[in-house]
Amino acid sequence: MTNNLKLLKYILLGILFASLLYAFEFFEKSSEEYILAKKEYLEMKSANKEALTDVKKVAIGTTQYEKYTSVNNDYKKSTEKYKEAIKQEKVFGFDNFQIFAFNLFPIISLLIYFILNLYKSFKNEPKNLGIKFIHGVFITFAFFKLFWIFKTFQDFSKPTYYLMTIFSAYFVALGVYLINRQQVRRSNKIKKKLLKVSYHALKNVKEEKLEEMAKVIEKPM
Repeated sequence: MTNNLKLLKYILLGILFASLLYAFEFFEKSSEEYILAKKEYLEMKSANKEALTDVKKVAIGTTQYEKYTSVNNDYKKSTEKYKEAIKQEKVFGFDNFQIFAFNLFPIISLLIYFILNLYKSFKNEPKNLGIKFIHGVFITFAFFKLFWIFKTFQDFSKPTYYLMTIFSAYFVALGVYLINRQQVRRSNKIKKKLLKVSYHALKNVKEEKLEEMAKVIEKPM
């Protein structure tokens, strides 16, 4: 496989990985079957409520109605108590702290990981822009996810997710390309240095060792 084909393969893989960050938004939230089933359920619930109201009117004054009223009052009280317990259990829109932590903690870990790696790249490879672009994409995703978790505003619109997908795919692809270019440049520098060393080695080697040295230099790296 040529270097250009390898580069294209890595770029396409990078685009795929970047696109997966926001790919969930490209799918419908509910199937058509679910929507139809929910619609039918709500219609039947309404019809059942109306029928129950008619039954209550007929049963008014009976022992069964008085018993129903007593039980229904207790049911309403327990329902309100349960709803209040659910409300108290919720954390930033999540059903409980465990689910909230399940969504939050991994993102915080990833955010710290990529920030540390971005810092290292500035320290160890200041000229390598490619790795910075890739870390930047994942850091952006982590902040994007944090905003969604804390729901400080209404959820992002579909066009926003589409733009973020394009943005991420572009910068990851660009990052892969720049990393490859950096590696090629580094490789070429090493080859030039080796050629200089080889030249001086051949120039200064003893004549009886000249052929042997030439064979060593000609061996592929």
